[in-house]
Amino acid sequence: MKRSRLYLRIASVASFVLLTLPCLTLLAVNVKALRGILLFVDMRLRALPLYLSWVVDRTFYDAGELSPEFVPLWVALTGIMLWPLLVLGLKPSLWRPLRWVITGHCTVMFAGTIAAIYWMSTHTGVFF
Repeated sequence: MKRSRLYLRIASVASFVLLTLPCLTLLAVNVKALRGILLFVDMRLRALPLYLSWVVDRTFYDAGELSPEFVPLWVALTGIMLWPLLVLGLKPSLWRPLRWVITGHCTVMFAGTIAAIYWMSTHTGVFF
């Protein structure tokens, strides 16, 4: 395997782990200098999973905000949303047979994320 391909695979898996686990959220909370940009990126990336978790939380707890009990759901939904990064990092040869599935999934997730950003920003008060 070429060295550049290995680096791409490692970068893909590392990106999946970094973006799926709440690493950016924890960094944003604990490092004041990075708070603005990290929260902006993290909340926009996780808008769709955050919205779905918020709906489940509102339905079952009637809390109106994301309770700590639903953070694992938020993380799991983010992992489901970003599964192409993990698949392409572990087995890049799956790109060719799955390219339409991955492209379709990415398109739907992108559109859903844009809609969730709009909804969360205008209706729930969660985003600023």
